[in-house]
Amino acid sequence: MFNISEHLFNGSELSGYIRNIVLSAQDTVDRMSKDQFLISTDEQILEHILSNVHVVPIKLYTDPEQLSMDQHETTMQISDFGDKVTIRATRLDIEIPFTGTAHLLMLTPSARASNPPRATLKQNSIIITITKPHDASEDAFKRELDSILATIRQYVERINRDVANIEQQIVTTAKAAISKRRDALKKHEGLSQVLNIPLKSKDGAPPVTPIPIARKITKPLPTPPKSGFQPQPGIDDKTYEDILNMIRHEGRTYEGAPSTFCKLVEEELRDNILAHLNGHFEGAASGETFRKKGKTDIRIEEKDRSAFVGECKIWGGANEVNKAINQLLGYLTWRDCKASLIIFNKKTKGFTELFDKLSDAISQHPNLIKRIEHNIPGEWRYILQMPEDENLRITLHVFLFNLCTE
Repeated sequence: MFNISEHLFNGSELSGYIRNIVLSAQDTVDRMSKDQFLISTDEQILEHILSNVHVVPIKLYTDPEQLSMDQHETTMQISDFGDKVTIRATRLDIEIPFTGTAHLLMLTPSARASNPPRATLKQNSIIITITKPHDASEDAFKRELDSILATIRQYVERINRDVANIEQQIVTTAKAAISKRRDALKKHEGLSQVLNIPLKSKDGAPPVTPIPIARKITKPLPTPPKSGFQPQPGIDDKTYEDILNMIRHEGRTYEGAPSTFCKLVEEELRDNILAHLNGHFEGAASGETFRKKGKTDIRIEEKDRSAFVGECKIWGGANEVNKAINQLLGYLTWRDCKASLIIFNKKTKGFTELFDKLSDAISQHPNLIKRIEHNIPGEWRYILQMPEDENLRITLHVFLFNLCTE
């Protein structure tokens, strides 16, 4: 616990403190064992690193009803024609509550003044001491308190401004370290042959432009098996974006001629998307990468295990959404799988009113970890965990297309 009476905002440089925290993200990635690193997804590593960072901006509580004060009789020395004279005095100890990382109050921000305020720092409060002669007016105490509070507020604003983007700095550094290590493993150990199902554009197919994708409990990383982790195949992020872009293009084609496509049943809508995808991609062993299996799903498989599943559904109300997600979770068997739920509205008027209904339904799913910001209307993206293993994550992209002609 802090109990320090000295100048605040006057210790080591805040910039150095931030730099050490950011660099520790890279160190965490570099120090992970190979098996630990391989069994962990990029998302899990980032969550683990961020959950260990406890830098919370300072918030002061300075409304009069939030402050508390002790008043004491004391003595003080004054100068009387060069001589030191002891006189009776009044001392006020004014306690200011705050929340946030207390250590920040001891560090020097990038912008500073020559005479920072002096106070006693406890764990959750700053205590300002004001001592004045016994006959000092109440206004004199108030003016000094207001002046000290104004200075502290200025420093807190500077501190908070300096730490505002620390999380983004950590994410950028960690992602670069993760990417560098994964590239090194692929290069030196041939992992590129087993980490991704090779998909390539067919000769003559139109080019695909990926769409830009626009906590405090320590989250443990998955424990690797004692025998060592064996990488499993999967599709990479760029290929996933390419697949989604094809589905997006096909769905918008449907929306452009709703009277034609509204007549089709789920399987027929699925088959059109399937043909479109296989017109652009081919697998390593077969010209047909995307296969139909079951009533309405589209899959990329290897050795009967699914790396990508796209499930087509007709909108039947919010209650049906999570049933479809459960169905998808039952299909996916690999770590860090990719999936898409493609929903067609054929009967409900007021299409945009379905957006909140769909989003609210998914937000209540028990396996939801978080929603990823995605700014294309009629689309949502989520991270979910597999029901049987919290370390298994899937990325789910949801489309809602409007085929209603009424």
